[in-house]
Amino acid sequence: MMILDCAQSWVTAISPSKLKIGLPNGQFSRSHVATWLALALLGREPAGWLGAATEERWAVWLPAILSYPFERSDPVRGMLLCLASERFPDRVLAEIGQQLDKEVAAESHHFTGLGDLQAVWSPQAAAMVHAWLQRLTDPDGRKAFLHVLLSRQDAAAVRLALTEFAAAVDAEDAASGRSLELAAVLMEHAPSEAWPVLWARSQQDPAYGEALWSRLARRYDWLAALEASQWAELYLWLEEHFPAAGDPVRPTMQVYSITSRDEVASLRDACVGHLSSAATVQSVAALQALCDRLPGRNWLVASLLSARSALRDSNWCPIRPSMLLQFLERTDARLVRNEAELSDAVLASLARLQRLLQGDTPLAPFLWNVEHDQRSGRPKSEDRLSDFVLHHLRRDLPGSVIDREVQVRNLRESGIGERTDLKVETRSADGSPLVVIIETKGCWNPELMNALESQLHERYLRAHGTAHGIYLVGWFGCAFWADGAKQRACMSRAASAAALHSALESQARRLSSDTCRIVAMVLDATHPAA
Repeated sequence: MMILDCAQSWVTAISPSKLKIGLPNGQFSRSHVATWLALALLGREPAGWLGAATEERWAVWLPAILSYPFERSDPVRGMLLCLASERFPDRVLAEIGQQLDKEVAAESHHFTGLGDLQAVWSPQAAAMVHAWLQRLTDPDGRKAFLHVLLSRQDAAAVRLALTEFAAAVDAEDAASGRSLELAAVLMEHAPSEAWPVLWARSQQDPAYGEALWSRLARRYDWLAALEASQWAELYLWLEEHFPAAGDPVRPTMQVYSITSRDEVASLRDACVGHLSSAATVQSVAALQALCDRLPGRNWLVASLLSARSALRDSNWCPIRPSMLLQFLERTDARLVRNEAELSDAVLASLARLQRLLQGDTPLAPFLWNVEHDQRSGRPKSEDRLSDFVLHHLRRDLPGSVIDREVQVRNLRESGIGERTDLKVETRSADGSPLVVIIETKGCWNPELMNALESQLHERYLRAHGTAHGIYLVGWFGCAFWADGAKQRACMSRAASAAALHSALESQARRLSSDTCRIVAMVLDATHPAA
């Protein structure tokens, strides 16, 4: 306690004249050092005494804290500044501003005031840094101030840095450096915003791209912020310009100096490492594409297999013993844990409907309006076809899906879509909705060959936030169909249900991806009397 009492007495009695701040030749007075040590000691104690000090006392202490050149990283320094800023924010910012003004006027390359400013960061502090940026012309000084703003995710600073990067590239040789330093700062603090610009520049000017990625390979923590497709793109670009076959051969068990070429090789291989460790659907697809494009790379295949295994492990959801017993008892039962499994359950139910339509006692005639002579007829409307499918799914699905309540209704009830479109919905184990959209069309519909993309893919799936859809077409093309415009329209598109399914399924595969699955299905509703 005696030491603390002495420290309190010293900092209470000290005056600006006795501090003797700013001695010539970089010297520091003993009173200045003693004041810092006393404040640092008191700062390590529970807040109380310092927090109750007056603004007049802090006006004496702040210059002593800000001008003390040692122990810049001591957390007590930031704590003292924060404590003062909580009570007197304007005075603290003004003192730090004066310190920075001196450093800027002296054309210093090391701005100690910036570190202090970050300890008391606020919108006012950001505005001060922006104001200095408008006055500074020295590239090193601008870089230091930009670095502070970018580390704070300042959107205006990101835009400014990108503008200066573009100007620097246009004004310099690839090896001159300023644009490369700006690129490194941008990728360190704003990789998502910087990537499109840097990537486009690399493709436009491969020579500059080689210098760029050689510089960025020194530290590539930014790599984790990219997406799977970007890792794959970067790997291919680096493999083209810095091929693995040209990597330096290093002697084993011997010391060697790492070169820029070693760093680029490490960055290139790290792209594959991130793809493998991410173990997502997108990263597995990207690795598969790399293996297809670069056959014979065994280590790429090994990375793909590792990612697939990790993806299966992360997605595996064990079933309860009671559910397993239900599977054993019911061969047609389905387990629905995600939208893909719900889609499979719906497709299985529609397959059962197809067997009923053309079975021993076919249901297909119920979808026809038969003429009086019983020798011909016309298909019922798309509304009736959709209702027929809806009632089948409502009867069939609840009995085939285990441990889930499944609802089937017209899409129009949700406010989006036509009456002929259906929405199948249930809930996952965590309560989140699982949705599959069915778009129903008659084979005569004038938009039959376009609606799979323009309606189901572009409108309904996006509007309902689901990635799984079924394009269901009723096929009525047969001799029983009384001659008419609809029949001619139907037969002009495909000669059979199989041919129509082949054409539509080709569209569905083209529109499907790792994140979206569309399946085309054609129900054969031809009249058995044909």
